[in-house]
Amino acid sequence: MVVTGYPPEDLLLMTKFIESNLKAVKRIAKATSSITAVVGFVNKDRDIFNAAALLHHGKWVDTYAKSYLPNYGVFDENRYFRQEGKTLFSPSREHRSA
Repeated sequence: MVVTGYPPEDLLLMTKFIESNLKAVKRIAKATSSITAVVGFVNKDRDIFNAAALLHHGKWVDTYAKSYLPNYGVFDENRYFRQEGKTLFSPSREHRSA
């Protein structure tokens, strides 16, 4: 998780923390004018997800949420995140943000 650092733990319970992380991904996307980047962040879509954003040529192209959430040792992802069943990136559409 690049944007928030790992593990963000109880910071994930703070709405402002998640909103700031989403704003940061948008700023990073704008900086990808000549590159493609995959950036880990916390996505919010009715629930929160440990996710990766595909950023390409200044745009947020797609989002992938983890489908396997480890829950052992220092990993306590099931406590905070929902699993996603979506396949890996399909960069045929541009990200639509609220």
